[in-house]
Formats: sequence, C-alpha cells, structure tokens
Amino acid sequence: MLSVRNLSVSIDGRRLVDRVCLDIDDGESLGLVGPSGSGKSTILRAIAGLIDYEGEIRFEGRDLKSLSGLERSKILNMVFQDPYGALHPRHSVARALAEPLIVHRLANPQTRIQEAMDSVGLPLDLLNRYPHQLSGGQRQRVVIARALMTNPKLLLLDEPTSALDMTVQAEILALLDHIRQTHGLSFLLVAHSRPIVAWMCGRRLRMEKCFINKDL
Repeated sequence: MLSVRNLSVSIDGRRLVDRVCLDIDDGESLGLVGPSGSGKSTILRAIAGLIDYEGEIRFEGRDLKSLSGLERSKILNMVFQDPYGALHPRHSVARALAEPLIVHRLANPQTRIQEAMDSVGLPLDLLNRYPHQLSGGQRQRVVIARALMTNPKLLLLDEPTSALDMTVQAEILALLDHIRQTHGLSFLLVAHSRPIVAWMCGRRLRMEKCFINKDL
C-alpha cells in the first residue's frame, strides 16, 4: 500500500531524516520507535504532505507528490498528539466532523456524522459541545472520528495517547485497534512506549537521531 524510498527531510540546513525506507501492507500496523528528535513525527508529516521532502513516497503505486492536498487527505489522515490543539476551540463537534465532508462534497453528512460518532463510542448529545467542554479522551475520540470521515485507507498516528492518563490511554488504544480491524485500515504509529507499539503493531522500526548538516 505505502512505499517510502530514500526519504530525507532537511529544515534550516539540518537533515532531520536521512534516506529512510519503509513499506506498509494493506491492513498492517507498523510502529516507529526511537528517542525524541530521531525524526519519527517528521516522517509522518512528510507522508501527510505537511512538509517538503526528498525521495519518493508512493501510495498504491501513485507518487504522493502528484496528488493534490485534497486527494491526499481523502486516502490518508493524521491523528495528532494533542487533541485539544488539533480542534478549533470555537467549532462545535458537529462542525469539526462536518468540515471534511463539506470540503470533499460528500453526500449524507448527517448519517456520516452519526456513524462516525458511533464508531468512536461517543453519544450524539456531544455534537453541540465545544472542545473545552469535553474530556481529553472525548476530544481524542472526536479527532479520530474526524480522521475517519473520508473513509481513508491509512491513518498516521503521532503519539495518539501521550497526552492522556493511563486509563484513557488503554481505552483509546483498544478503540484504535478495533477501528483498524473493522474498517480494514493500515496504521503508521509513532510512540515512545515499546509496550504500546508491541501491542498495536505487527512490525516495528527503530529510529536513531540524525541531525546531519546538509552542507557538509
């Protein structure tokens, strides 16, 4: 499904990721582990199209650089580490979930929103609430629901539970695993916790710090 070849990312003259290669099959969950600053989240951002990169990233044989941002966001989406920062503080849950449907002009928005809320275990009476009125676990469930609105094939998970307490972490991880199996999704998961990666992922890759001066 996803093929990454010789991926390199440089920012302000420093190479943060150097010639990374990886593959993800349909329905597979791959984990990236390693110390802070090793480039794990940078890889996710490159795949999501949020930063420039060198090398080649192909999704089902198509070069992601040849796709528009709209096309890319329909086949893959990203769940960020901080759910509060990922949601607009003045947008209700309903508006947050409706936004990708409007952008992609998808039919039956009310039905899709209800199905998304059900898939992440949230009651419909939360639709009119705002991020500050939700718990951390509820906010992350909303973020996950929003990422699912376009029926993507790949989710990029950037430390999706690190901002939550231990009990809620377990609930969110169980939810993600259930969603992957029921929706037939592939995951690329970044995490510091080896037990989380071991439980969530069939394979894992370890990153090491790079920080190469590209002028040398």
